[in-house]
Amino acid sequence: MLCLTIRLLWIVMASESSLFGMKTSRRLCNASYVILVLAFNMCVLSPIALMHSFPLLLPSTGELNSSTGSSSDCLSLLHSLNYNALASFLLANLCTGAVNLLTDTLSTSSERSIVILMVYIVVFSMPFYFLMKAGLRLKL
Repeated sequence: MLCLTIRLLWIVMASESSLFGMKTSRRLCNASYVILVLAFNMCVLSPIALMHSFPLLLPSTGELNSSTGSSSDCLSLLHSLNYNALASFLLANLCTGAVNLLTDTLSTSSERSIVILMVYIVVFSMPFYFLMKAGLRLKL
């Protein structure tokens, strides 16, 4: 269903651009731009939704919420980023700076930029996942 929605958004955006001659404009924030942003964000978020669909890939924490009495369905990866929130924020800023310094972001192809994003997510999030599993909290 998610893949069908993503494809539909890309088709609508492409047909709107070609049929009506509307170019995608961030400054005008026209319909083509809104559809482009929706389709792109769904493409980036779909691997996360896929991981959430298969709990064997990243098991949930299963914590018990004391106020409601129900268990949390938070992914371990998200819990690990929240466990060391300040350190993850600082590392995210450093990783973003490193990507911006090492890559010519204006002339990078779409395929290469998606690969950079995927590697960025893994390099950024895995240390915090292993720190949480070890029970270590960084105090800055």
